This record gives sequence, C-alpha cells and structure tokens, in this order.
Amino acid sequence: FIIGGMCAGSVTSLASLPVAFFGFVLCALLPLIGRFLMAGNDMAQMMAGMLFLFLCMVLSNGIRIYRNTRQNIELRMQSQMSEASLAESEERFRALFEGNKSVELIIDPETGCILRVNPAAEAFYGYSNAELLALNMSNINTLSKEQLKSEMELASSEKRDHFLFKHRLANGDIRDVEEHSGPIYWQSQRVLYSIIHDVTDRVRAEYVVKHNSEILEMAALGTDEQTIYDAICQMYEAIHPGMRVSILRLKGQQLFHCSAPSLPDAYCEAINGVEIGAAVGSCGTAAFLGERVIVEDISTDPLWADFKELALAHD
Repeated sequence: FIIGGMCAGSVTSLASLPVAFFGFVLCALLPLIGRFLMAGNDMAQMMAGMLFLFLCMVLSNGIRIYRNTRQNIELRMQSQMSEASLAESEERFRALFEGNKSVELIIDPETGCILRVNPAAEAFYGYSNAELLALNMSNINTLSKEQLKSEMELASSEKRDHFLFKHRLANGDIRDVEEHSGPIYWQSQRVLYSIIHDVTDRVRAEYVVKHNSEILEMAALGTDEQTIYDAICQMYEAIHPGMRVSILRLKGQQLFHCSAPSLPDAYCEAINGVEIGAAVGSCGTAAFLGERVIVEDISTDPLWADFKELALAHD
C-alpha cells in the first residue's frame, strides 16, 4: 500500500519527465507483482492481478498528464512566439507609419472617427496630434456626412480603393487630395488605412490646360468677347477659391467694366468712366504706370483712398 501510494503520487510529480516516471513506477511495482506470482496461492495471484491493473492505470494516467503538460508548454511557447512576432510587426508598422512622408490616417469606417495619424498629417492639416484625434472625417472632408459614409463603405468593402476628395485644413484652405484607402485589422478592429497625397497643383494645372483650350477654341469659333472674358474670370476663380476676378477695358484714359461675373452690378457700373492716374486704385494706377500693381489691403492702402468706401460697401 505504501509503494502503491508513492506510485500514485508520482503521476503528478514525475509525469512531465517520462523516463524518470516510467523507471520509478516499473522498478517499484514489477518486483511486487513478481513476488505475488511466485507465492503460488490464490490470494497472491489475485493481488498480482490487481497490482498489474494498478500499474496499467498509473502508466496510462502518467502518459495522459505528460501529453497534456507538453501540449500546454507548446501552446504557451507558440503564444509567446506569436506575441513576439506581433510586437515586432507592430513596431515595424509604427516605424513605417510614423516615418512616412505621405499623409497617413487610420479611420473607424463605422463612425468616421480618426484613430491615428502620422506627423506628416499634422504638418499637412495644421492640427496637432490630439486635435486630429478629436476630429471626425466629416470635419475635414467637404462631402456631406451621407456622401462620406457611402464612400467609406466602398473602401471598407474593397469595392474601391482610390478616391479624389477636397479636404479642409485648419486655416480654412481647401486642398484637392488623392486618397488610397482600404481595410486592415488594427488592435483587433477592422479599420480603414488611408494614404493621402496633395494633388491641388496637379488638379489646377489640368483645369487650366483644359479651360485654356476651351477658351482658345471659343476665340477660333468667333464666340462673342463677353463670353470669352467671362470664361477667363471663371477659370481663375475656380482654381483660386475665394478670389473674385474682374477684367477692365481701357478706352483712352478711362476704365470701363468688361467682365466680373462674381462682382455686384452696382460696383461694376460705378467703375465705368473712371480716369486712370497715379493713385486710382490698383487697376487705374497699373494702367497709368504701365506696370503691375498689387494692393494687399484696400482699406489702408493710399491708392484706394478715393475708392475704398465703394469697394468695402460691396464686401
């Protein structure tokens, strides 16, 4: 009974070391089985049989515990290796994300919340990291919330990965951007990983080339002058948001309204017949001197002293 109890205890204490376990159990029980068999009486034979069954049970339990222990160790090692690999992968991603010169954002496609940004995004948008993380893409993208949600659904479902948007900067400027966006898993969450390039200059250049060709074609086809001048003004207003363009015609020593599609008629009519001179606004002075004149603030510049009330009255 004492030796049997020691063998039973060895199942938990030695099973993880199979050689030591088998050696101990066999050396402990086989001599007892042999002794009972050699005794020759029925009781001894029965004891030998019971002891043999006990041996089989102990060895079976030991093998089972050994396999479970080994499996647990292997799983733990695999988990540690996976964690190490994941940490290495995350560190590599962080280095690429933080060091990339392109604007990069990680976005929650369900809410549009910005989850992570790189330094290039801070420099482009003019917000700090904390300010960007407090924003939603609807605060940046000029699309309506419904349109933006629809576009993010296309990116999230991988139906499209290339987009052209207009993004609003911290200072209010609107920039044309080309966005490549697709789903990834980040921190156990399916998110959108977006790479953004500023293509404002390219879009404006393409617009100018296209509309210059149209204006030249209008001239070649004999289109009336007013339509051509209006098209020139509208082209420059389109590529410089917020600008309002006018063209004045010089007849003798006087300026006359020619085209200003975004300026009030009352302002344009007030210009008609103004004589050019050394301090007659920007255009009158430029025509008088024969050189370009730039005024940054008509409310304070002396060239606009006689005309600022008229201009300011029309915003």
